[in-house]
Amino acid sequence: MRTGAAALVVTLVVLLVPQAAGAATFSASCNGDGCSAGWYRTNVTVKFTYAAGKAGNRVVGTSGCGPRTINSDTAGITVVCALRLSDGDLLSSSPVVVRRDTVAPKVSGVPDRPPDLNGWYNHPVRITFTGSDSLSGLASCTSAIFSGPDTRSEKFGGRCTDRAGNIGTGWFSLRYDSTPPRAPRVAVSTNDEFVVLAWEVSRDTRSVEISRAPGLYGPEPSVVYRGRASRFADRKVDNGVSYRYTVTAVDRAGNRSDRPIDAVAAAPLFKPVTGSVVRDPPVLAWAKVARASYYNVQIFRRGRKILSAWPTHPWLRLSRTWTYEGESYRLSRGTYQWRVWPGVGSPSAHKYRPLLGHSTFVVR
Repeated sequence: MRTGAAALVVTLVVLLVPQAAGAATFSASCNGDGCSAGWYRTNVTVKFTYAAGKAGNRVVGTSGCGPRTINSDTAGITVVCALRLSDGDLLSSSPVVVRRDTVAPKVSGVPDRPPDLNGWYNHPVRITFTGSDSLSGLASCTSAIFSGPDTRSEKFGGRCTDRAGNIGTGWFSLRYDSTPPRAPRVAVSTNDEFVVLAWEVSRDTRSVEISRAPGLYGPEPSVVYRGRASRFADRKVDNGVSYRYTVTAVDRAGNRSDRPIDAVAAAPLFKPVTGSVVRDPPVLAWAKVARASYYNVQIFRRGRKILSAWPTHPWLRLSRTWTYEGESYRLSRGTYQWRVWPGVGSPSAHKYRPLLGHSTFVVR
């Protein structure tokens, strides 16, 4: 067992006097070799050899000169050989100090920074190993950089060596992911002061972030969405302005993949501009709809439908007068509302897509 920092010292109970030249000789060995002032990691047996020295003088008594084995850890045990000679001298050897440490240091790893996101690292991290040793003390510890592979749980090892040469091993557990998710697949649709983004992401995506330029408060980009949905409607846009959206997939470790897409909001019924004042019969125009074979245009005044037409192109020129359902009408002063539905297939099938939009104009 350890004795701590206090040294166990063998004290002679006899009065010693300095060794006189030629009076006696001493030689000490530790485990059959020279005794080191450093640290041992095994049991140590100290032996002395000696001689009386002067002719006719002889050793008549000894203390501490027999073999002694140090079999427990210690910060220092002092061993001395003392002789009583026939001429009455009491002589002693130089002290032999034995230090023994067989216990490895306790080791732990410390990263150079905290995880990047949610307990995950997403780029190389240096792990420095530190230790504690209560007896001989630390001599050195290792450090290394972990840069992969991606893992849900990796035990990354290092070691510390104490001054006795004992090596302790420690571990640092980490989660590591440096692989970005797949960039989102994004579709965009627009309407009157209205942009809709829809996207598909890979399975490792944990959230989506959308930024827009121009932003909400000027030309600089603004983040307009963060979350886990698959669709976002931006209603804070102006018609005719080109917006650059960046849809970013973010995984559990904070890796990011971007997909830019441009969009321009516009009223689907764009001519005449909503609320415009006209004096002559206007041309009504709207956005062309893919795969639409015709359109149904309906015009209302004071809540009453006064015209329904089915042009095959995305525009309709109004007349000064017309007949609808057996009644004659004139484009007189007032406010008119109009709506458009895209039709698919034959008009006789009455198969319509959702309302494309509605608008108004004023005749003066």
